[in-house]
Order: sequence, then C-alpha cells, then structure tokens
Amino acid sequence: MINMNHGIFIVFEGPNRAGKSYAIGQLEDALNALGGVEVVSTREPGGSPLGEGLRTVLKDPAMKGGAFASALVFEGGRKEHLDHLVAPAIERGAIVLCDRYYPSTEVFQMELSGDLECEEKKVLKLIHSSLRQPDLTVFIIPQQNLLDERMAEAEATEADAFEGNPMEREAYERFAVEYSRSHLTLVFQPSLANKRADIGAEVLAYLEATGFLAQSKAA
Repeated sequence: MINMNHGIFIVFEGPNRAGKSYAIGQLEDALNALGGVEVVSTREPGGSPLGEGLRTVLKDPAMKGGAFASALVFEGGRKEHLDHLVAPAIERGAIVLCDRYYPSTEVFQMELSGDLECEEKKVLKLIHSSLRQPDLTVFIIPQQNLLDERMAEAEATEADAFEGNPMEREAYERFAVEYSRSHLTLVFQPSLANKRADIGAEVLAYLEATGFLAQSKAA
C-alpha cells in the first residue's frame, strides 16, 4: 500500500498517436493495484465543464480563430482546469495524471502554427510561469515509422493539421530537451521493435526509486 502525505501532478506529453492515454491507463491501473492513494486521470483541453466546452469549440473548424486568441483560450481553460480539478485533487493527496499541458502550447501554438509574434509568445510564457508546474513530465515521442503505422490503423478522430506530419514529432523532440533543463522530465521513444513497452510500469518504477511514492511497511 502507498502511504503518501502529499499529492503529485504528473503530465504526459507527445505527438498525436504517441500512446499517452494508453500509458496513463497503465500507470493508473498499477497505482490502483498498489492501493492507498486516489488516482485522478484528466486531459487538456477539458477536465471541467468549461474546459470540455472549450474543447468542443476548439475542435470545431467553423470556430477557428487567430493563433494568439486560440492560445489565450487554451490558457483560460488550463487555469480553470487547475482550479476546478487539479489543485483540489493534489490538496487531497491524490496523484493527478494529465494528458497534455503547457508543452502542447509551446509545440502547437508557438512553434508549428508560425503565426505568433514575439511579444505574444512572451505573454503566453508569462501566463504559464504563474501556473502550477508539474512534479514530473513524461514525454512519449515514438519513432516516426511507429507513428505512421498507428496513423494507418486508426480512424481520423479529432485530427489536427499536423497529425502524422514529422514536423510534429520533431517539434516535441526539440522542446523536450529544452523543457528538461528546468523541469523534472522522463523521455520515452518507442520504436516498432518495442511498441508494446509498458511505459506506465517504467514510470511507476521511477516514482518508487526516487521516493515520490512512500511504500508503507504494512503493504
């Protein structure tokens, strides 16, 4: 049994079809099997009534706005998500597993869109600096041939303009290096040879080895 006196905020990041949701499910199941701690899984955009409404708007091509306006909408949804779900869960001592966070803003709005001015990027970075930072960020950046295989097998649901484009993977790879200089980060790069790797188990092993999870002697 896990014996924790504080919550943990863990973010999973990576390109579309990376396997973030699957890895979150693996880790959630493993944590629940250990027992003794509440596990909360969530996503961005989403995680609150307002966030889910924004998700619907942002996925609707008819509602498409300018790059900076859209990025500000994302940031507003992020603040609501933190206040409504993430912060209360952490205060209860829960482990929060979040599918996407600020790195997605850096990759999609700041780098791939190419439409933001320098001053606009500074505003977004300033907003982010005022928000809660993750205790751990897990980047899952599969090799491009694995992403291609998954794209060929999957239905095109909630697709965006960069899904399947190597630029998306490359942008995440670059940003993961930069982000790791200031945030605790794990990076996984699955290939066709190890595409069924249990990333959730590897993250759990890391949490145990580094003292994030305190195992009670009664377990």
